[in-house]
Amino acid sequence: MYSYSVSRRWDTWRSRPNQVPTDALANWISKTKAEVDWVPTLTRLPNNIAVHTVTPIMTCVKCHPLMDDRGITLSYPYSDPSQARVLVERVIEDWRSRYHGYCELIDYSFHTGGYGSSCVLSVMVCYKLKKHLIQDCQGQGPSLKEAKSIAARKLLESGHCVRALITNSTLVYLLLTILAF
Repeated sequence: MYSYSVSRRWDTWRSRPNQVPTDALANWISKTKAEVDWVPTLTRLPNNIAVHTVTPIMTCVKCHPLMDDRGITLSYPYSDPSQARVLVERVIEDWRSRYHGYCELIDYSFHTGGYGSSCVLSVMVCYKLKKHLIQDCQGQGPSLKEAKSIAARKLLESGHCVRALITNSTLVYLLLTILAF
């Protein structure tokens, strides 16, 4: 159910068979040292029926290439290899200013491709998402427990809950650095 891949090094969390979403989320939190808090609200319908709404607030470490609104990896063209580092620094500064309030940059790397005057680079960022309200994973139900279960399922399916796929020593070093926070 939670099996699509985010990148080669990161994969969304996969629940175990017969596991309810809140237990799967608790297991992900335990394994990744993430934090999920809930903002609950209670409203009553005109017929006095209670409707509980919960919205998750996440703190976790995420790594992924910089992407556009559609989820496509951004590629930045350059013609001179000496421009690559300057371009990456500018892209990272733009990223920092855009996400200053709730993201703390841990590390970044870039990959170059192409030849001659048609070179492009992509940038991978690793950051700590800090106390960020995830509006699109809101859950509603007749009880607080059911609302949390719905929100947990949405959160797990959204791609926000990722885990590391350790494939090389660089990533092991990166994970040890992250866990030191």
